Amino acid sequence: MSTTNRSARITKLFSLLKKRYKPLPPSAGRNLFEHFLYACLLENGSQEAADEGIARLEQDYFDWNEVRVTTVSELAESFPRLPNANEAASRLKKNLHALFETYYSFDIEEMKKQNLGKTIKDLSEFPAMTSFVLAYIVQQGLGGHAIPINAVGIDICYYCGIVNDAERETSKVPGIERAIPKAKGTEFSSLLHQAALDLASNPQDPELHKLILQVNPDAADLLPGKKVAPASPSKSSSNKSGANKAAADKSTDKTAATKAAASKSAAVKKPAKKSTAPVPSDKAPLKGIAASIKAKKAATQSTPPAKAAPKKGASKSKSTKDSEQKGDSTAAAKPARSATKKLTKKKPR
Repeated sequence: MSTTNRSARITKLFSLLKKRYKPLPPSAGRNLFEHFLYACLLENGSQEAADEGIARLEQDYFDWNEVRVTTVSELAESFPRLPNANEAASRLKKNLHALFETYYSFDIEEMKKQNLGKTIKDLSEFPAMTSFVLAYIVQQGLGGHAIPINAVGIDICYYCGIVNDAERETSKVPGIERAIPKAKGTEFSSLLHQAALDLASNPQDPELHKLILQVNPDAADLLPGKKVAPASPSKSSSNKSGANKAAADKSTDKTAATKAAASKSAAVKKPAKKSTAPVPSDKAPLKGIAASIKAKKAATQSTPPAKAAPKKGASKSKSTKDSEQKGDSTAAAKPARSATKKLTKKKPR
């Protein structure tokens, strides 16, 4: 984005913010260390919540070293009005610890006498130091020109087209100190901070969306809660898809008809399987008798003929034959003897 276009959008955003919000003046009479603590609580909260948190710390703890060694959960109980008390307590505790490890004291007023660039470099090396806390310390405590912007404020600048994706990741707005003069820096940061709190509490605030769209009309698809509508297909593509669908339906119907015809022809060609179950009838007993007779005949024909019984005396042993021959001779002799007897029989007197 060109510097001129970026500056024009920042200026337009500034003018629109002034129509909706009123700048809140910072609390006077704070030293550099108190601005340091206050910035850690103010980053994602309102001025009233940050003022109350500082007052509770001064009342509940003996000194700031006791605050440094207190647990995050215990510190968070002193910030009931902050939207994310644990995050604020962790940021405060870590920055206090880094400050004490670097300077071994909480009195850092001597830093005002140093070169501003060196002080910024030293503070930026703290592990929990954020761009918002550092810019607020420079603006309110060191008298330099810086615009403190928290993460949601960076999102607003992104929706307005002031920063791109890569610049959004760095949490910095290039050229904003040139677009907003030093005399207006406190006012602009206060207005943008209020808008960021409203967007964080209600991401779909219609009035705030309207304000952003006045700066960047192309931000409709970028705003939270907005969904990008899918591109409607062209007429030719829709017709083509409709034709493809009709062709697919036609081929499906043809396949179904082919399957039906094949199943029908198979049913015609394949003979029905005969049932083996007996059919009840009055002639069933006669059929059963005929079947038994046929079975007997078949068994008789298939059975080989039995061997003829041997003749009586054919299988007799030799001894038997000899005895029979002797018997025959004896028998032959006997009738002769009897015949002789008959011949010699005396006639009766």
